Amino acid sequence: MKIKLLITIFALIAIRTTANDFIIVKDARPVAVIRPVGNDSVMKVANLFNQYIAEITGVELQMKHLKGGYQIRFEIVSPEILSSYHPGTYIKNKDVIKDAFSIVEMHGFMSFSATTLKGLENAVHSFMEKYAGVRHYAHDAVIIPKLITFTVPAINWLEVPAFSFRTPYYYEATFQNYIDFHKLSASPKDTDKPSWPVSSEWGLWVHTMHRLLPPEQWFEKHPEYFALRNGIRMTDQACLSNPEVLEIVCRNLQDEIMANPEAKYWSVSQMDNFNYCECDKCRAIDSIEGSPSGTVIRFTNEIARRFPDKVISTLAYQYTRKAPKITKPLPNVNIMLCTIECNRNVPIGNDNLPGSFYYDLKSWSALTSNILVWDYVINFSHLLAPFPNFHVLAPNLQLFKRFGVEMIFEQGLRGCRSGEFNELRCYMLTKLMWNPDIDVDSLMNDFIKGYYGDKASYYVKEYIARMTNNLEKSDRALTLYEPPFTHSEGFMSPENLEGYYALLEEAGNLCNDDSVAVHRIEMIKQSLRYAKLEVAKSLPFTDHWIFEKEGDHMLKQEYYFMLDELVSRAEEYGPELFHEISIKPEEYRKIMSDYFANGIVRHKAIGAEVSYETEPNSPYLANGSKSLTDGVKGTMTYQMLWQGWWGKDLEVIIDLRDLMQVSSVKVGYLDDNQSWIMAPRAVNVWISDDASTYRLSGSAQNKAAGLKLNKDRSALVVELGNDAKARYIKVKVENIGKLPLWRGVEGDAWLFVDEIEVY
Repeated sequence: MKIKLLITIFALIAIRTTANDFIIVKDARPVAVIRPVGNDSVMKVANLFNQYIAEITGVELQMKHLKGGYQIRFEIVSPEILSSYHPGTYIKNKDVIKDAFSIVEMHGFMSFSATTLKGLENAVHSFMEKYAGVRHYAHDAVIIPKLITFTVPAINWLEVPAFSFRTPYYYEATFQNYIDFHKLSASPKDTDKPSWPVSSEWGLWVHTMHRLLPPEQWFEKHPEYFALRNGIRMTDQACLSNPEVLEIVCRNLQDEIMANPEAKYWSVSQMDNFNYCECDKCRAIDSIEGSPSGTVIRFTNEIARRFPDKVISTLAYQYTRKAPKITKPLPNVNIMLCTIECNRNVPIGNDNLPGSFYYDLKSWSALTSNILVWDYVINFSHLLAPFPNFHVLAPNLQLFKRFGVEMIFEQGLRGCRSGEFNELRCYMLTKLMWNPDIDVDSLMNDFIKGYYGDKASYYVKEYIARMTNNLEKSDRALTLYEPPFTHSEGFMSPENLEGYYALLEEAGNLCNDDSVAVHRIEMIKQSLRYAKLEVAKSLPFTDHWIFEKEGDHMLKQEYYFMLDELVSRAEEYGPELFHEISIKPEEYRKIMSDYFANGIVRHKAIGAEVSYETEPNSPYLANGSKSLTDGVKGTMTYQMLWQGWWGKDLEVIIDLRDLMQVSSVKVGYLDDNQSWIMAPRAVNVWISDDASTYRLSGSAQNKAAGLKLNKDRSALVVELGNDAKARYIKVKVENIGKLPLWRGVEGDAWLFVDEIEVY
C-alpha cells in the first residue's frame, strides 16, 4: 500500500475584517499590491510570497507603484537599520542576525526586512505560518489553508533565533522544502551520493583525524605519529604533541580547504574511541591541564593560527568533554560539546555537580562562546524503541542558550524514515532551536492534531503522556544505547506496553475511514511491536515470556505474527536500519527467527543445581543461580540473560541429581571487546560421582582468545569420551585476565557465559 501524505485544506474560509486590518485579498479579489523591490534576489522572495498568496487564495497580487492603498515591500537592510525598526532592541549575537527578520505593518504599509536573503525568506515562511496557518509537519505532510479573504492585524514583529546554527539530524530535515520553511541550517540530501554535508558551511564535519593523518599512509613508517597505549603504538588516535603530526595535518587541511574554499568551518577532531595518546609529552600536558582536552586544544589552537579566516572545530567528547584548566580556545576555534552520557529522563540542569555535563558546559562557556552543543535524542542501539524524552527537549535547549551556546546539532535519525516518532521529534526540535521558550504543549498539540487528525489526537497525546509519566515514576535513567528490557519493570513493562497498544488500537478504530491517519498510527505501533519482542525475550518463565513458560517452552505464535508485521512494514516504510549502523529489517527477522528456533535448548543438566566456586559480578547475574542450566540461551545483548565475571575465572559445580552417562559439555560465551567482554582462554571439566573426588575429564582451548574479533556468540565444547559417568560436573572457564594490549586500556577483561549444556 502506498500512502499519499500531502495534505491541503480545501474548505474556503471567509474572515471578517476590521477597520485596522491590513487586507491582502478580499472576497477572492486581490487588494494589496507588492511594491517593486530591489535586485533579482529580493524579487525572488516577493515571488515566493505571491506564490503562497496564490495557493491560499487562488489569486496573485500585482506588483506596481501606488500612492495609497495596501502595499507590501521587501528589503535587505543593515543590522543597524533592522534594529532601528524596533526601538530598545539590541541583538547581542551578530551571527544570528543573518537569519533574523522584521515585519512591520502600519497605516496600510507592510514591510518585510532582513539583513540577508535567507532572513527575508524566513520572514515569508514565518508570516504564512502565523497568519495563514500554513504547516509543514513533514516534507510530505503540508497544510495549505484556503481563504477567500486574507487579512492581518497591525504587526510589529522582530524574530531573532536563539542559535545561529540549527540542525536536527533527521530524515525530514534532508528535504529542501522542510529546511526552508523551518529556517534550518541543514543541507538537503544529494540523491546521487550515499552521504552529504550536514551543512554547506562545513567543509569537514567530525571524527576527521584519520582523513587528515591517514594511518594507511603513515603508521608503518612513523608509528610515533599515533597514540601510545599500554606501551604500544596504535592507529586509533593521533599523538597530538608530535610537531610532525601538526605539519602533516595542516598540509592536508590546506588541500581540503582549497577544494572547498567557500566552507567556513573545518573539523580537526578525534576519532570515535577512547584510545588517546599517553606518551610522556601528551601525558604531561594533560596532567597540567587536568584533562586530555589539554593536548587537543593546544593542537587545535596551532592549526587555527595557520588558518585565521576559517573556524577550526574540535570535539569535547567523552574523554575530552572536561575543559582544560589553563589553555583557552582561540576565537576561531569551535568546541563541539557532546551530551552522549546524559540521562534523558531529567533535564541536564538537574545535575550540576563536578563531572556532570552541566559542570563541563559551565567550564567551557567560561573559556569561549564559540560552542556547538551536539545533543542526542534517540536510542541508537534500538532506533524503534520507545524513547519518551519530549519533556526534556525544551529545558535542555534553554540551558544551552543560558550559557551562551551559539550552535545546536540535534542528532536523531537522518538516513532513515519512520523511526520512533521521527516526524514529531524533528518538528519540535526545529521550533525549539529557533525559540527554546515556545509553549511546548501548544506546539505538540498542534502537531498531533494536524498530523494524526482530530479523531486520533487525544489517544496519541495520552500515549505520550502515560509513557513519560511511567518513565518519570520509575526514576530510571533513559540513555542512548540501552536495550528495551532495561525498562521492563518501568515504562516498558509488559502491562504498560499493552496499555499503550490499546490506546493506539482505539485511535486506529476511530479514524478507520482515513487511510493516512491509520497508516501513521500503525507507524507508532511499530515501536510497541519492537519493544514487545525485545522485552518478552528477557522474561523467562513468566507469563510475559516469548515462549510458553511450562512444558517444552514452545514459541507463542503471537510473536511470530508480530515479527512479520514489524518487518514487513519496516521494509516498505522504514526505518532502513534498526541499529544506528546495522541490522536491516530482514536481518532482524533472521536474528529473531533464529532465536525462536534455537533460543531454547534441551540437555541433561536442565534445571540442575549450580554451586558457585566464584560468584558472578553484579549486575550481571541474569536470572539467578540456575541461569546457567535453565535451557534459555543468551542473545547478542550482554545485559540480558548473561552472567559476567570481571577479571576472574568462572568455576561452578553442576549437580545432575543422578549418576548418568555424559559425553560432552558445551559452554556458551560472548565476545564483545568494545564492552571489555573477551572470549575465554579455555574450558576445563572435571567429573565426580560423590562430590568429593573429581577427575579431570577433558579440556578445550580457545585459539581465538585475546584476538580482535567481531561481536559474536560462540561456544567451546569439551569432549568427555564415550564411557564417562558422573553426577557432579565441575566446570572452570578461564578468563584471559588482563585486557590485551591492542584494546588500548589497562584493565581486567569481562568473561560472559550463559548456558552450560551437558550431553
